[in-house]
Amino acid sequence: MSKLIDRLHHASEGTTQPLGFGAVAQKRVPVLALVAHLTNPTKKLTSGAIGNGAEFILVPVAERGALPKTLPPAGVEETPWGVQMTDLTEKQHATLKEAGCDFVVIPVEGTPVRLLNDEAIGFVVTVPATTEDRWLRAIDQLPLEVVVVETAPASELTLKLLLDYTVVSSRVGQHLLATASLDWGEGEVEQLRELGFSGLLVEIANDADLEKLKALRDAILALPARSRRRDERTRARLPQVEGPGPQQREVEEPDEDDDDDY
Repeated sequence: MSKLIDRLHHASEGTTQPLGFGAVAQKRVPVLALVAHLTNPTKKLTSGAIGNGAEFILVPVAERGALPKTLPPAGVEETPWGVQMTDLTEKQHATLKEAGCDFVVIPVEGTPVRLLNDEAIGFVVTVPATTEDRWLRAIDQLPLEVVVVETAPASELTLKLLLDYTVVSSRVGQHLLATASLDWGEGEVEQLRELGFSGLLVEIANDADLEKLKALRDAILALPARSRRRDERTRARLPQVEGPGPQQREVEEPDEDDDDDY
């Protein structure tokens, strides 16, 4: 199983404390997974992101039909990593799998469904926060386990953006990753955690972003354990059957004179 999917599963279930004794048992596991999307990956930037709290590394693919030249990414060491693809062919899938890729971020278009049967790699689909309700309900039925809610997050989490996140989280049953701002703090990440998000995806472009990444990691670590389990949100995703209004649902009493008509 993909390590990313396993990590998000434990986050969504509220399992944030390792079992066991000694030094390992004392290590605090964040309630939200942190994925660093390196827009211009270098060995130094990758190592810095991992050192400042990134649990997973995501590298982009700019050209259609291409793969990163360096697989696995330089500096990633033992950290699980993934690639964001513009499309995905069987040959690319085989190459990534052989290189030890843990997950692939894919678009809805350009990905053969048969590839999703391979559980060795996690498949992550991106959906805009403004996706229509009918598409969100359809995505919930696809053989996918992780959805990235794609936005252009500002330095502050506005009520409008929070509403967009809420709409998606109430319609989609997969593990959710939110594209987040490095400027967000404990208040913002707590709101997303309470909506049922299991992790954050942040862009890292330079050394200045690494310091912000560390601050975001500290904000996540400051959060208490999840107060609501993900399965408690399933009621919100049940289809709402539109029926007649209260007046229309009233049972019409038979007319006492009806018997006289026979």
